[in-house]
Amino acid sequence: SDMRQISADNIEEVEVIRGIPSAEYGDLTSGLVVVHSKVGVTPWQVKAKINPGLQNYSVGKGFSLNKAGIINASFDYAKAWGDPRQKTRSFDRYTANIGWGSDITPRWHADTKLRFMQAKDWTGQDPDAIQDGTENKSKTTTVGLNHNGRIRMDLPLMRSLKYTLGVTMTQTDTRNTSFVSVSSGLLPILTARETGYYSVPWVTSSYLATGITESRPGNIFFKMTDDFFWRSGKTVQSFKVGVD
Repeated sequence: SDMRQISADNIEEVEVIRGIPSAEYGDLTSGLVVVHSKVGVTPWQVKAKINPGLQNYSVGKGFSLNKAGIINASFDYAKAWGDPRQKTRSFDRYTANIGWGSDITPRWHADTKLRFMQAKDWTGQDPDAIQDGTENKSKTTTVGLNHNGRIRMDLPLMRSLKYTLGVTMTQTDTRNTSFVSVSSGLLPILTARETGYYSVPWVTSSYLATGITESRPGNIFFKMTDDFFWRSGKTVQSFKVGVD
């Protein structure tokens, strides 16, 4: 995952799992970082961070709807350059998040999050240099909706039941323009129709080529886990089973 697509100002907490994680997270053989976005009542927060290679602006607020739950909304914009001395590579990111959370019953908590992200990568010539048309552009737009729930069952083999349902759609467009050299040297343009020696025009043996890649991936995800424990003498054995 491209970590540039995550807005740091919208992070509630980061969970670091060292070593080999549980089978809940798939067939992983190393550590895991789980990022939780904000859902809660927060005051207005307006931030601006500026340095020679990065600009980042964000605004967010969490509202209480009393019995209807809590809504947290935020917007973020970031722009970065690979080298602040030469504007030959840049990255722009726009993100918007809105989350709703509520205790539906004393035993059932649920939250739903809607996320929009657009990122643009650009590589080309410095604006002060002579332009020859070579550049690389990439734009990625992602819209995601996920719903999480936690139900306290308090049964012998089902203390807590958790579920997640997520839908993500992504659109990626990449455009690369560069010069392609056919052979070395110059290429004469033959215009004579009779035998003899003539002065003819010359052109470089290369051309400007453009390649376009379009990607439209989509993802639907569902997971349910059951947590329970079993007391055996002075020890407590914890178990986790689930399906995704």
